[in-house]
Amino acid sequence: MVRRMFRKCFDRRALSPVIASLIMASVVIALSFTVLAWAQFRTSDYAETYGETTDAEIARLKERLTVEYIFYNGSSGDISIYLLNSGTIGNVTIESVRVQNGMEPMFFDGVDIPDHDLGIGETVYLSLPCGALTTGNYFVSILTDRGSLFYAGFDVA
Repeated sequence: MVRRMFRKCFDRRALSPVIASLIMASVVIALSFTVLAWAQFRTSDYAETYGETTDAEIARLKERLTVEYIFYNGSSGDISIYLLNSGTIGNVTIESVRVQNGMEPMFFDGVDIPDHDLGIGETVYLSLPCGALTTGNYFVSILTDRGSLFYAGFDVA
């Protein structure tokens, strides 16, 4: 009788498959929760990135700059540009201005605007020193900080 009790208490063959199944199930459950947490993090990250990209594109589409007037002063070598923010979004900042006549372009980066941004309906005057220009057609490209490009042309006689 003592022998039978001793054998039942210390016989590990019946406990090994049960313990192995419990360990396997707990590992699977732990991994599934880890994958679920990672998937939720990535989904929220993708949703946030998508929202920021969409908002930036909508803001870019709302930008409208109208070139009211371009004048080249041959005596001083300056180009005067009058711009109007005719869009439905404010805080339009000019990143760079490019003047080109089909030959090599001239760049004017970091153009100074008095209050550093154009509000809705606001007009700004830019004076760009460019030196002597030859006779012909010239094109002005204005790049904003949101990535919008606006074009205008003028003639030098």
